Amino acid sequence: MSIDKDGVPLIKAPYSVSAEVINSFYNDRLDWVRSRQLMYEACETRRRETLASEVNSLPLFGKEYPVTHENRQYGFDWKTFNLPSESFAEMRSYIISMYRRIAAADLPKRVEKYSEIIGVSPSAVKINSASTRWGSCSAKGSINFSWKLIIAPEDVIDYVVVHELCHLKHMDHSPAFWEEVAKVIPDWQLKRAALKGVQQLVSEKALE
Repeated sequence: MSIDKDGVPLIKAPYSVSAEVINSFYNDRLDWVRSRQLMYEACETRRRETLASEVNSLPLFGKEYPVTHENRQYGFDWKTFNLPSESFAEMRSYIISMYRRIAAADLPKRVEKYSEIIGVSPSAVKINSASTRWGSCSAKGSINFSWKLIIAPEDVIDYVVVHELCHLKHMDHSPAFWEEVAKVIPDWQLKRAALKGVQQLVSEKALE
C-alpha cells in the first residue's frame, strides 16, 4: 500500500488475491491511511500559503539567493534572482523555466566531466520535470535529470550524475554498481542521504 501525491491510497496485489482479502488489508490500516492523508493536507496548506505570499529567496546549488523586483533585466545574475512580479503564483512558470535553463547549461558539463573519469559515453543528456526521480538512465544510454536537481549542493549533484553514469556499466544496484560509484564518490551514502533534505526544500518552496 502507498499514498499518492493527492493523498489517495493505492494497493497493489497479485491477481490471485481476492477482493475480500484486499478490503480487509485496507480496513486494518485505516489509521495509517488517515494519518498520511492529514500529512498531505498539511503540506498542501503550506504549499498554498507559499504560492500566495511573496518569496524572498530561492535555492540554487545548495545556497539561498535573494529575490528582487528592482531590475528589468529579469533572470539570475549569480547574485540575485531578478523577477518581474512579487506574486510567486504568477511567477512560478517563469521561475521553473529559469531553473530549467540553468540545469540545461550546467548538467551536461558535469556529465562530460565524469563520463571521461568513469570511461562511459551516454547517447544523450536530457532535462525533464520528474518529481519522483532526480535522474535516470535508459536502456539506450540516455541520461535524464530533473531540473530540480540543481537546487542541491554541487557535491550532491555530482553524486547523482556519477550514479546515473555508472548505470551505463551496471544497469542495476548490485554490489558491482556501488563499487563503481565509490571509485568516484567514496562517501556516496552521505550524498544520497542529503537528497532527502533537498526534496524537503523543493516541497517547502512549492517547486514540485
